[in-house]
Amino acid sequence: MYAKACDIPSLDESYRETMIMDTWKILEEVIKKDMLDTVILNNVMLVYSNSLQEDKIDGLILPLFEKFNLEMNPITYEILIDLNYKKKDFKTAIRVWEQMKVKL
Repeated sequence: MYAKACDIPSLDESYRETMIMDTWKILEEVIKKDMLDTVILNNVMLVYSNSLQEDKIDGLILPLFEKFNLEMNPITYEILIDLNYKKKDFKTAIRVWEQMKVKL
């Protein structure tokens, strides 16, 4: 629900920030309960992606894949490609696509 709401361009930024903070708190609880997997991390990343917060994806979300020994799947790459497409960063979108072809 948060991911889709964060994709609404006219959404008030204070609501978007609240949803991002809530998402992070939920993620922390999931980690504490040792329940983290790729699907959950992808859903968290989608909230940040739909909020166009690439820096937080790079600095907070992507390192968790390695830290918790999780594999990125096609959905992970789709989220990253879509984010770069929305930001009109087509070179990075193509680079992510190429990485996906090598890794999957």
